[in-house]
Amino acid sequence: MKIVPFILLLLITTFAHASDYHQDDSTHMIVYTIVDTSGNHVTGETVRLTVRSWDSVNYYNFTDDTWGTFSTANSHKTLNEDATGGFYFYPMTIDSATLNSGDYVLIVSNESATYADVQAESVNFDNMGNLIRIHR
Repeated sequence: MKIVPFILLLLITTFAHASDYHQDDSTHMIVYTIVDTSGNHVTGETVRLTVRSWDSVNYYNFTDDTWGTFSTANSHKTLNEDATGGFYFYPMTIDSATLNSGDYVLIVSNESATYADVQAESVNFDNMGNLIRIHR
């Protein structure tokens, strides 16, 4: 009998569509690995992060914490390398003064001749109370 209210709640609830959700003032950890054909960590690569707002199609400027058109000089952040752990990483925190709640596309790229790659994920930064909306 307890299953009926749960099913009804699911039917009247809309979930956000991003692949990951965060409180609007929290940090999202980006982790990226590069391995050679033997499965060993590749060191010394320049792995870059670009953040794009899904709604406004603006890019995050890591130099002055603003949003605007794409700039080769300011729209990238180089990921840190943990050679011992075998990965590249960056703790992504957008200043809550410049962050609008919504979906963001995090693009990680490596432009090396041998290990070139581009990966992306969508992340939703919002007030947790807004992540699940109930229609009335």
